[in-house]
Amino acid sequence: MAEFHFFGQITSASNFSETHSLFCHYSLQAGPNWTLVSGFSEGQTACGKADYKKRVIWAQHIDLHYVSRGMQGWPKLIVQVSCLDEIGRSWVVGYGSSSIPAVPGFHRIEIPCWVPAATTITDKLKQDFIGGSNQLTDTDIIYLGSDRSKLNTQSKGTVKLDIYVLLRNFAKFEIPIMQCNNYCGGTKAIKFLRNEEIKCLVKLQDLHMLNVIKSSEDTNIISPTVTAINSTVLNCSSVECVKWTLLICDDSDCLPYNKSLHEPTCSESYCNNIAVKVDYLFYCNESVITKAVIKLHVTRVSMSQQVVNQEIKINFYMTNDSIDNVVQLSGNIGYIKGLPIIASYSINNHTKDFFNNTVPKKRDITVPINRNGVCLLTNITKNILIFGQNKRMKCRLFLKRSTKIFNGTDECLRIQHQINTFLGASKKFFISPYGNPHGIGDEKWLGMDVLNNDVIYGEYRAKSSKLLCFNIVKSISFVFAFADTGQTKQENQILNARIEGSAENVTFDVEDLSLVLSIDTYFVDVSVPPMADFPEARHLNIRFPKDLINFPSNKSNYFQSYYFLICMNFMLCLIK
Repeated sequence: MAEFHFFGQITSASNFSETHSLFCHYSLQAGPNWTLVSGFSEGQTACGKADYKKRVIWAQHIDLHYVSRGMQGWPKLIVQVSCLDEIGRSWVVGYGSSSIPAVPGFHRIEIPCWVPAATTITDKLKQDFIGGSNQLTDTDIIYLGSDRSKLNTQSKGTVKLDIYVLLRNFAKFEIPIMQCNNYCGGTKAIKFLRNEEIKCLVKLQDLHMLNVIKSSEDTNIISPTVTAINSTVLNCSSVECVKWTLLICDDSDCLPYNKSLHEPTCSESYCNNIAVKVDYLFYCNESVITKAVIKLHVTRVSMSQQVVNQEIKINFYMTNDSIDNVVQLSGNIGYIKGLPIIASYSINNHTKDFFNNTVPKKRDITVPINRNGVCLLTNITKNILIFGQNKRMKCRLFLKRSTKIFNGTDECLRIQHQINTFLGASKKFFISPYGNPHGIGDEKWLGMDVLNNDVIYGEYRAKSSKLLCFNIVKSISFVFAFADTGQTKQENQILNARIEGSAENVTFDVEDLSLVLSIDTYFVDVSVPPMADFPEARHLNIRFPKDLINFPSNKSNYFQSYYFLICMNFMLCLIK
């Protein structure tokens, strides 16, 4: 589910004409698709008197966290400003409302307030000499506005807020934009705290990486702080600036860019060090960008290709450290679909080891990718098992040869060990039952046992250079049984996890040891009934007279009656 988190302060009110102390009652209204996870949807500030600038300082902290199933009913903030006189009387002096911004990041909001105006001379005299004001009997008018045109209102002061908005998993609700074609055309600005992914076709001479290399040397990144926004001259001596960190990545590792080693070069047949994939990584602390990284994923491209597929990703992270060193959760207690399965490869203290980020470690389950039909699995090039994502992948794995084969069974066991090690199934590991393993003891982590190799045996035929391996496991399945065990239907818990292997007999050519691996991932929701429930068929109690159908002796009348029976059966089927 999508998550919406905003926090900040109701800072102040200004330009209210009342001389008494002012306080504000606030509340958030959201549609039925929205569920409040933490925080309070309504509250009240302290009382305060206006200073010489007609400004009342409240600094009331607000912090709310919602989960949402849709965009309808986006949260709105409703404020009611009241005054408190010397004898303890209070009345409303201003109503106002504002939708919470749908763009992540920092926002400064000003809510203009109004109040129903006195329509008679008597009401005006009462307000001037006794106090009080006209108040709404139905407060829904404040934010719905359906009957507000019938009101005679008076403008009052302004309520000011400073808030931060964080969004998560809202991409599936965005409206798709139609494009004329898939070719890259023009440029667009990177928006602060807005993650994006762009895929398009481009000619080699127009690749984005060529502009990136040039601009990363000549430009700096300025943080969108209040000082920078209000500044007329953008100079790194007066605003927050960081330099680009440019990395060159291949299938195994990422290294700092070195022009003499990594500059793109072309021959008549191929171009080397061509980045068709570019990653922008921005690390932020509130509104300050602490680090900006560009990763160029280089490869070799044939000159015969007129166009190539280009992929550009932009990601913002609220952390001061590299994302590789940050402990990432897969849910708030329960798993969220689309996030990685959490795994521990230590012998014990799984939860403590998971949250210990002093030493880089593997916290997920990785499987190879298919690169031109070949299995490839490195620290950079890999597939991560995602919760709720059923998937099948096949690729060819090339195995290391022995210098000399003495025993067929030993060689087959060595091959199986290579397969298990490549897939990470050579030793037992553990799965967290929840997306947030905080406070979970070792006994609740689910063990994933290694595959059984006891039934493997082999036969080596030296004359034909053939190796026959029996019961080789080359097809494995990761099977996860889960259920939503929470009261709010948002606590997906993995109840059981196991690795299943399918044994086959394989004949290898010792000069070319390779086989096709098949890797499946299954997620089974045990809280859903295994069979669909269908309503029972309706029974019609229809009685026909005995002489409705006659059975005459001649053949023509018989066929007429038979045709009548067919029509009646057809009509009964339509009625059902």
